[in-house]
Amino acid sequence: MREASNSLWASSTKGSVSTYGKPCLEKANSAEPADVAKALEGWETEDWPGKVWINPKTHQTVRDYFFLRCKKQDEMKHTHDYADIVAFSSRPLIPDEFNECKDIGSL
Repeated sequence: MREASNSLWASSTKGSVSTYGKPCLEKANSAEPADVAKALEGWETEDWPGKVWINPKTHQTVRDYFFLRCKKQDEMKHTHDYADIVAFSSRPLIPDEFNECKDIGSL
């Protein structure tokens, strides 16, 4: 299971880099990490399932997410019916001050 999980993460990351990489570098007019991070503070785009933005305090992407309730095998209607969506949000769960970037220039 670990290999599948790592492969899924890698393909997801590759997709994000190829989708956002070019516009990020263009907005920063630089490939330097600190310049790119600064230029993207507050940047927004539309992606699945909705708006994605970069929190200027934490430099993390914020996107919609789902809370799921997993099903027992006998509750599944078909082989991929793993869970029900029980809630949906786009609000970060951890306050900014726990993730805040205080010295982005040291990159």
